[in-house]
Amino acid sequence: MAFAGNSVAIEPAPAVQGDRVNNGAIFYTAHNFLTASTCNVGEFVWRDTTNPEIAVKNSAASGAPLGIVERTHEYTDFVVNSLTVPAKANVTIVEKGAMWATADTTVTIGMKAFAVLADGSIKFAAAGATVTGAVETSWAAFTAGSTGDLVMISNVL
Repeated sequence: MAFAGNSVAIEPAPAVQGDRVNNGAIFYTAHNFLTASTCNVGEFVWRDTTNPEIAVKNSAASGAPLGIVERTHEYTDFVVNSLTVPAKANVTIVEKGAMWATADTTVTIGMKAFAVLADGSIKFAAAGATVTGAVETSWAAFTAGSTGDLVMISNVL
């Protein structure tokens, strides 16, 4: 059997996108929602306009997102080793706290997390910047990193 990769990490990753950074101040939505469509762990979601009391989706026409999808192990029964939450599944959403996110560019401490309206993904830019197709959120980088690295983001620290 051939080895599928081209390198082996000798230290474990600090986390997975969508993990909480710590057990400090973390605030969830008042109740858990269902996904109206597939959503990605560690990315932003908005209330579903058709069923705003019970459902969320990973896109919106405008406005601030509800929060970030937290990684929980309940999703692994659907698709093993996936960070995708299937449609009509329970989803846990963090409104305030410190989370791990994947850097889309070189991130420096203090850069803001922007929510892409088309898919909920995260883009980083300076506070007050214009990111086409995205809205600035209250979340900011607490650590630095390169493209593809995990960085801590927070809206309470």
